[in-house]
Amino acid sequence: MDYIKCLLLWVLYQSTDAINVTIHDTIVPTVNPLTNITERNGEFVYPCYVSVVVYKSPDLTETYSKGANVYAVTRERSDTDKYIGYSSSKTDRNGHACVLSFCRKQAILFVETGSKSTGNLERLYAAPKGKQAILRQFTFDIQTRMEEIYFNVRSWGTILGKSGPVYNEFELNQCLNAGTKNFHFVYSFLAQAEKLTPTLPLDTYVKPLSWYFLPEGAPGYQACFMKIKVKIRSYQSMLHLSSYDNTASAYGTFEAGPKASPTNDSEVKAACMEFRCTVNGLSPITHVVGNISFPSAYCCKIETAPTVKGLQSNDTFFSIDLRVDDNYGPKEGIYKDSTHDRAKANCYTGSDQYYPPYDMNPTTNYFISYDCTKPCALPKVG
Repeated sequence: MDYIKCLLLWVLYQSTDAINVTIHDTIVPTVNPLTNITERNGEFVYPCYVSVVVYKSPDLTETYSKGANVYAVTRERSDTDKYIGYSSSKTDRNGHACVLSFCRKQAILFVETGSKSTGNLERLYAAPKGKQAILRQFTFDIQTRMEEIYFNVRSWGTILGKSGPVYNEFELNQCLNAGTKNFHFVYSFLAQAEKLTPTLPLDTYVKPLSWYFLPEGAPGYQACFMKIKVKIRSYQSMLHLSSYDNTASAYGTFEAGPKASPTNDSEVKAACMEFRCTVNGLSPITHVVGNISFPSAYCCKIETAPTVKGLQSNDTFFSIDLRVDDNYGPKEGIYKDSTHDRAKANCYTGSDQYYPPYDMNPTTNYFISYDCTKPCALPKVG
């Protein structure tokens, strides 16, 4: 492919709007999209492309085929507060993407799926260094809950018959066709992706079945989460939490796979499950129904449950009426805040204080726990 065709393909891969990006849990306002200029402020710049592959789970056995958004934020090496711009690219059906940066600068990678407007925005996790498909000599750092990869952008050419993870401006086609057989950065989900299915669109407010009765930022807005612990080796289990009003009309359902701590790939996991908050004087009760689904090779049972009023449960199912005056908090595994991200962060850490950057802490302050590690009971005969 000649240079002009590469350039046209590159243009197709670019974002067009300035955005606010969150780097190391700090918002960097108004980062502009990178453009195809080769000279900037009197300095020559050199477009380069970074190869990234996204997998469904940390075992890296299957790539993610549904399209994740890979971002590269480029900044100066000598002045890391000076951001040059960003670009983004969606992964193909093989989980692979090439994203633009500038050589001789520093890039920060992160990967997202979903969107804030649909309530399922999620950052994925960089594989530990030992699982990255990168030459040992290539220096990079992983930070912020294993979500962000920092590295100086430099093309190494072809080594040991493999190219990547960085390609120069004339090698876009080579990057696009690199796939999983060449050097690349690796991201994955820590669990099955989160999904919120509300009865009404999320931006429908002040209705009896609105998921959020008020928009975020309005006085009285709340986001509410319940932490559920799961002991299971598989990454394919899924928790389901449905919210209803006191007439059994559904607000919606939140689903998520339990996550381990990103630095401790183990069978002890947890999920922060969003439920519909009660509203004083308008919807004082939220009836919550939860259960777990899991692969056929496993058997899951509720291991521990809190001694709270009105909780009903069997092996895999539980339900409870959460009331506006219950005053439950982290000790009961319930997290509420006037900011959505802070409520979720507190749920991850098991705290009522926000300390960024936050990691999933599966063993601290959960509402209920499942054990899926014990052998399945044999059916009774006769």
